[in-house]
Amino acid sequence: MRYFIIKKDPDETLSPDIINWYGEIDVHNIRQGYYHTLPERLLLKIKGNERTVFTNIIISPFFLVSESLKECLKLYEPNLSFKEIVLLDQTYKQAQEYFLPTLEEVNCLTQNCKFNMNRSVLLEAEFELSKIGNKSIFYLGDVNSKYIVVRLDVAESMIRRGSRGFLLEEVTCR
Repeated sequence: MRYFIIKKDPDETLSPDIINWYGEIDVHNIRQGYYHTLPERLLLKIKGNERTVFTNIIISPFFLVSESLKECLKLYEPNLSFKEIVLLDQTYKQAQEYFLPTLEEVNCLTQNCKFNMNRSVLLEAEFELSKIGNKSIFYLGDVNSKYIVVRLDVAESMIRRGSRGFLLEEVTCR
C-alpha cells in the first residue's frame, strides 16, 4: 500500500489565514481521547482579504476540511467525528464552514527516518506498514508536529473531487 503526507500547496497564497485562535482552541486536544473537550461548533476569524480562496483543506494552524472532503473521508473512515469550525472574514463579509476531524495518531516510523534537532520536522520518512493496519487517514505519531497521512485510495478520491489547497508527498513504506 502507498501512503502520502498532506502538505500545504505553496501556490495557494490566498487561502484563509486564521487569526486570534490561541484562546479559542487548544491544539493539544486535537487528538483522540481529548477531542470531547473541544466545542462542537466554533467561529474563528480570518485575516481580511477580498480575494480569499476557501480551499478544501487547511493544514495550519490545524487540519480543517471542507464539507465535500468531510463526506469523502467518511467513506473511508466511517467512525470519524468532526467538529464544525466557521471561518469568518468580518472585513469583506465572507464566511465558510469547515470541519476538524478526529484522527488517530499512528506510530509507524522506522529507524531510517531523519528529523531536525527537536523532532518537529520530519526530513525523511519511512513507514512500517504492519504498524498502520487498515487506517486510511491519520496523524503521524513519533514526531513533535502534526503530519496528516492518507492512503493512496483516499488521495485519489480527494483529487477526483477537484480538491485544492494541498500537495501530496509519497512516503517510502516497508
